[in-house]
Amino acid sequence: MGRVVARIKLQNSGDLRLARDGLLPPERVRTLELEALVDTGATDLVLPADVVAELGLPEIDRRSRELKVNPASPDIATGDLLLA
Repeated sequence: MGRVVARIKLQNSGDLRLARDGLLPPERVRTLELEALVDTGATDLVLPADVVAELGLPEIDRRSRELKVNPASPDIATGDLLLA
């Protein structure tokens, strides 16, 4: 089977709450659209650190995991993310 990617939209859900409450203009909600590798057996979503930083996601946990792409890099668990 070949490599499968999908176009996804990620939004900071904290920003979305603020926008819904009228405390943040909707155009200021931090949002990214990007292509992501689809892994039907995955239980977690792994994002590069620059994407986490650009979306302003808070770090809630840090775990080490062996990854084929970059085994020395720890995973950072974040919150406040909406995958649309």
